[in-house]
Amino acid sequence: MGKQVQVVDASSKLRWLVAALMLVLVGLGIWASLYVAAEVAKLEGLAVDEPERAVQEMERLLRLVGLALLMTTVVLAAILAYIAFRTHRAGQYPPPGALVVRTVTVIRGRKATLRAWIGYLLAVLLLSSGVFLAWFCFNLIDFLESGGC
Repeated sequence: MGKQVQVVDASSKLRWLVAALMLVLVGLGIWASLYVAAEVAKLEGLAVDEPERAVQEMERLLRLVGLALLMTTVVLAAILAYIAFRTHRAGQYPPPGALVVRTVTVIRGRKATLRAWIGYLLAVLLLSSGVFLAWFCFNLIDFLESGGC
């Protein structure tokens, strides 16, 4: 029996959609990092003149960063878990009906199940790291409120 392949639908605009989505995400990431860098630079100047206000602004920035990290990792973990679930249920990777960016060989059996379990594991690790980072940001806020060092 020959290898089964899942072919890209030539009429779909999936490649362009994926490329555009990646470009938007990279742009948002660059904007967010520049925003945080500008806020930190502003806080450095503010810390000399008004240290209490600088702590309040740092708390706001940490809340924003913590929530952004949590939301991003939850969404990515959910997508990864969904793909792993579909792979596990179908017993093949990529799952039937999945949109692919390039032509891929369909993997069945134990190898597909292994990929599903790896996907589950990565989703759990991603979710737990996002929760930990958000927890860390909010605990850092409590640390700053209590007077710091």
